[in-house]
Amino acid sequence: MNDCLAIQDKKEETFLYRIFISHPELNASAVARRMGISQSLMSQYISGIKKPSQEREALIVNTIKDIGKVGCKHKPATLSGWLAFAFLSFIVTPLISVPLTWYICWMIDRATIKDKECFDPSDFTFKR
Repeated sequence: MNDCLAIQDKKEETFLYRIFISHPELNASAVARRMGISQSLMSQYISGIKKPSQEREALIVNTIKDIGKVGCKHKPATLSGWLAFAFLSFIVTPLISVPLTWYICWMIDRATIKDKECFDPSDFTFKR
């Protein structure tokens, strides 16, 4: 008997519900604000309490796609673009950042030696 009640209480999953469940990084409130509709109406659409028109549902999906496009604006579109991105990210960046970090540390050490001070990490002070 309880199984029948549980089946009756369970609502049918809506298309919007499946979108928001499969993409937890989406914020339903932010989508509603961007569209100019109330957050409670958006949650009713998602939960299935209210059913949006086909036009409204398409507008919600397009708004979600627009949000995705903003986040992906600078991704390479071609294989050669991806290869250049990978080359810059994993080869050129370390070649620049490692020597730059070494140079900054060397300059800090040089200034410390010049001023005859040393940093004491036990109390976070400089001592002569």
